[in-house]
Amino acid sequence: MNELSEHTVTIEKIYFDGFLPLQKYSTRISRLESYLRQLVTFQSTYSKGIRLGESAEMPQITYQDILNSSRPITLTNKGLPAAPFLVPAVIETLSTSSYARAIEIVPGEADSYCADAAYKLGCIVLTSDSDMLVHDLGSQGAMAFLNQVEIRDADAAAICPVIQAYVHKPSEIAERLKLEDLVRLAFEVKEDSRATLQEAVQCAKGYLDGASKQEDFDIFSREYRRGIPLPEMLEVLPEDDIGLFSTRRHLDPRVSELVLQAPQESISMFLPFLIDDPSRASAWLIGSSIRCLAYSFLRFRRHSFRGQSSIVEHSRKGYRMMHTKVVLHSKQQCIEEAQEFVEDLSVFREHTGVVSSSVFWRLYGIKEVCKWYSETAREIPTTKALKRVMIGTATKLLTWEDIHLTAQLESALYSLRILKQVAHLRDIRLSADTSLVQKALHEGLNDLPALDTLMPSRLELKRDSISSVETESHIALAREAFVMKDARIKQEEKHKNNAVEPKEGSSLTWSIAARKPGKRHQKSKPVPAKASNESSRQPSNIYNMLQRS
Repeated sequence: MNELSEHTVTIEKIYFDGFLPLQKYSTRISRLESYLRQLVTFQSTYSKGIRLGESAEMPQITYQDILNSSRPITLTNKGLPAAPFLVPAVIETLSTSSYARAIEIVPGEADSYCADAAYKLGCIVLTSDSDMLVHDLGSQGAMAFLNQVEIRDADAAAICPVIQAYVHKPSEIAERLKLEDLVRLAFEVKEDSRATLQEAVQCAKGYLDGASKQEDFDIFSREYRRGIPLPEMLEVLPEDDIGLFSTRRHLDPRVSELVLQAPQESISMFLPFLIDDPSRASAWLIGSSIRCLAYSFLRFRRHSFRGQSSIVEHSRKGYRMMHTKVVLHSKQQCIEEAQEFVEDLSVFREHTGVVSSSVFWRLYGIKEVCKWYSETAREIPTTKALKRVMIGTATKLLTWEDIHLTAQLESALYSLRILKQVAHLRDIRLSADTSLVQKALHEGLNDLPALDTLMPSRLELKRDSISSVETESHIALAREAFVMKDARIKQEEKHKNNAVEPKEGSSLTWSIAARKPGKRHQKSKPVPAKASNESSRQPSNIYNMLQRS
């Protein structure tokens, strides 16, 4: 963007999805299942772990690598799904840059907002999504594919570097094809992807349909109609409430979507797809109590969850994508849980004495990981394993144990981020007692750092070279609290019948929930990989068809 700006390109708006409509539900599930198949295949290919490169330097990527399609970026581990927190990290970085004014997290899909801006401003939409060709961009609006934009150096034909791109105007394409617009053509291509351009155009002109086909077309075309279609469930909210979300850049898209679902009967949270070990229990089990507290606090919003007592989380369970019902706290439970959390934070800060916020929160995440292992009667990871995750592995092989432990730490940290964003909402309807708790949560989580600091890469961890000795002592502190807790529980069980008073625990322990008895994790049988029945953005065939003609 800096390079484009230096070449006098004005970046008017940068839109991000803040809500996906209900009709996208099956598409989202299909995408998550596709990610899971990728992960299972990747793990079976690299069952012993991932061989790490020799270089300790961060890879340098230039704007030419991004914009010039003839110079594709070499990706390592390209068989893996996309990084789970990439979008919120990008939004957060842009929000502190000179482009902050242009950012909007919109209460819907970004496509319609991009099309509306192109129609009103007569500008070019830069995108990688060929669906933009179907939208009404007006007589002056156009679109260009990001990978077709090139910045050419000065040569005999140009005295200075120039930007060139293939610009597509849907209105002109429709005019050449003697069509009113490209929506009907896109629908015909979706109906018969093997049809030629001439056949699809003929069908679009002839409207060879019955009543059932017209009904299908009406549903299909709604997404591409002129203007910004407001999701039905948002139409019950006042405009001032909806308008707040376009300026709340501190909300991640997933949190924004959660908040905007308030009027719905069923609330869903699609958790980002973590890169963990698919043969083990999902990493998202870590931090579940923190997320439940966040979800429960949303009941106090001005436009609350309308009496809903639960929400549904979507995440991996074994070798399948499943949904889990999360029962929300009552008001009193919410206050008590929040008070316990704030007290836990305070005690942990006091015991660790860590000044750096990034180190403190990663240590707190480690503590949450150890807490889960203790509560589920699993063996707590060793200090050495936790240290590798905390400061980066020094070995040349990244094992699946370390990959899974890293994902569990990320789960704990992102759960804290969700709670922070909910606690920072300005329009929470609070009574006197909940107001004090909300203020305490706000203050306690205020120094939770940005994602790029909270979840640094392995190379960044090695580059920052956190003190190994100091970190090991802090990790041991977080871990030993639960080792001692387990020992105390065993001692209580041993002396229960004799009514022997258990010994006092260490002064370094803090408030944690009692361990719940549970069965050992049983591995699920993998689901055979199969092609998804969902079509992959069918309107993209239009561009391919037009390009061949």
